[in-house]
Amino acid sequence: MFSWIFIVFALWASWFLTDIHSESTMENTIFPLLMLVFAINLLLKCIYFFGFSRSDTTADGYNDGNEVLSGYSERDNVNRDGD
Repeated sequence: MFSWIFIVFALWASWFLTDIHSESTMENTIFPLLMLVFAINLLLKCIYFFGFSRSDTTADGYNDGNEVLSGYSERDNVNRDGD
């Protein structure tokens, strides 16, 4: 929970402190880069948290436990044996 709060607060703070037209290096370069880093981090954290990453299934939608590691399913073994 603390990481969510930290990321959102840091994103807000870097947005608040960003001034593209400033002559200060911190305000026109560092804070916009930090804002980009925290925005990407928040996006990836949301994707991971809400489960948009479906690495446990294969492209055909079948998963019987060994497909992810071996690259083929038990159904493929049936087709190879001629059944």
